[in-house]
Amino acid sequence: MKPISEVRVLDMGQITAGPMASWLLDPLVSEVIKIERPDGGESGRPNPSADSDEMSYAFQSGNYNKKSLGVNIDSEQGQEIVKSLANEADVLIENFRPQTLTELGLGPEELRNENNSLIYCSISGFGHDSAETNQRAYDSTIQAMSGLMNLTGFKGDGPVKLGPSVMDVLPGFVSATAIITALYERKSTGEGQHIDISMQDCAAWMLQSRLPFSNEPTNHGPSRSPEALAGVFETETDWVTISVQDEESCERLKTNIQNTDPAIDWGNSDDAVENVVAEWAVQRPTQEVIKTCSQSGVKASKVQSIEDVAESRHLEQRGAFDKVNYGGESMRLPVSPYTSAKQSASETESREAPEVGEHTDQILSEILGYNRATLEQLRSENVIN
Repeated sequence: MKPISEVRVLDMGQITAGPMASWLLDPLVSEVIKIERPDGGESGRPNPSADSDEMSYAFQSGNYNKKSLGVNIDSEQGQEIVKSLANEADVLIENFRPQTLTELGLGPEELRNENNSLIYCSISGFGHDSAETNQRAYDSTIQAMSGLMNLTGFKGDGPVKLGPSVMDVLPGFVSATAIITALYERKSTGEGQHIDISMQDCAAWMLQSRLPFSNEPTNHGPSRSPEALAGVFETETDWVTISVQDEESCERLKTNIQNTDPAIDWGNSDDAVENVVAEWAVQRPTQEVIKTCSQSGVKASKVQSIEDVAESRHLEQRGAFDKVNYGGESMRLPVSPYTSAKQSASETESREAPEVGEHTDQILSEILGYNRATLEQLRSENVIN
């Protein structure tokens, strides 16, 4: 039994943020129905490195186990289908630009007027009530505008974008949390609500510990942190991250690497200390660096490659991956990090991400009661696929 098995979610999300929110909810709810255009589906589907219609790994990982409804929401009939489904749903998630769905008659006010218990979650760059409301926003946009890029990189270099699209992923997590909270609140009020998630707001929240320090230098590299010493250092064979939490550990590390220069203040995380550690680490293999740090009460870890992570025994033991059959081959995909979600997901066999409109007939017949003749008529008019 799934934790909130009576809940149906409509996913009108695109690319990452919206689909991420519904993906996190999927192991917990009755079903997630992905609503996408019938001619090719949402834009995140294709694998950019393939010539065929093969799905991208990113799309697979964020959409497996969902059902797909292919419907043309630019048409009046398509809009009526979505409205009817919203009347039978508990949650709707979208990450279009504000007003896009409202102009189609599918905005939060319109749908909640018909179904007051609907929880309508909107994810956008700057929210629905901002001076920047109508501006497009991507992960790199928010990383730049939030100041995150200015905190990333090495001193003397320009701002650096974090590798993964963290400002797409984080709003997805925040949205899932907000939706679960709204579902809990609905139990006592009987009413849904419009949840307005801003990517920029999420970034400001993530950087909350930095915001008071407006005079702090930017682009100062990874070794500047509240710890006595924290940074990424090259070894003879790899790279390691070293984190020293207190002055006592710093003194033990100083002793173990046999640094006796009285001019260097090991109680102060400055360039001199960093340079000493860097010169020591680069002359030694990674395991020796890690062992010496461990003997000093200092945490050191190898900087893992993506291949290392994919083969991690820890993640395998934690059940962090699931397997689905795609194209006759087994594909490993990440599961929700919620422990309870892992448990409920294990109750049923996972399905690969759906083809566009794979479940259109099933959804419209079982939920809305459409007969075969109606489905064929809608298909002939290019309303559904």
